[in-house]
Amino acid sequence: KEIGELDYPEFYDIKLTGRCNGNCSYCYQDSTFDQNDYNAVDKLTSFFGSLTENQKPFQIAYGGGEPTVHPDFTKITKLTRDFGIAPNYTTNGMFVNWPFELAGQVIEATKKYCEGVAITCHPHLYDYWSIAADAFIEEGVFTNFHNLISDKDSVDEFMKIFDIWKEGIK
Repeated sequence: KEIGELDYPEFYDIKLTGRCNGNCSYCYQDSTFDQNDYNAVDKLTSFFGSLTENQKPFQIAYGGGEPTVHPDFTKITKLTRDFGIAPNYTTNGMFVNWPFELAGQVIEATKKYCEGVAITCHPHLYDYWSIAADAFIEEGVFTNFHNLISDKDSVDEFMKIFDIWKEGIK
């Protein structure tokens, strides 16, 4: 039987933080590293914890800013999974530059709780996102790439990236 319009959203896209450490000149969110985080654990618990199973979405995509810089990021991925909702997120991969233990916590939480990750392939952040991509792929994380396409050169750059990682990305 065909499913008509759903009573509730099946997907939420949530800005977890306005902070970002990428300093992209073209950022449409105007995110900077000194922006504030909000108490996401309490807000998510209050909102999603009060929903019935029928009201809960299948997925939440966390973004920002850079969601991994939120101080409760790993807790939030587990909390989302505990609600019976699949967490996903988009990252610039700069967390790989953090101390080994913290970077490992992001990768482990992603592997354990998330359905997948999208890595934004900013050209000026190649040294970060490429390491993150390799780590996620090695850990068997469902990995997607986001590429900004604006002209012929950006299409050529995308094709180079695709040729390198085409066996590991979705």
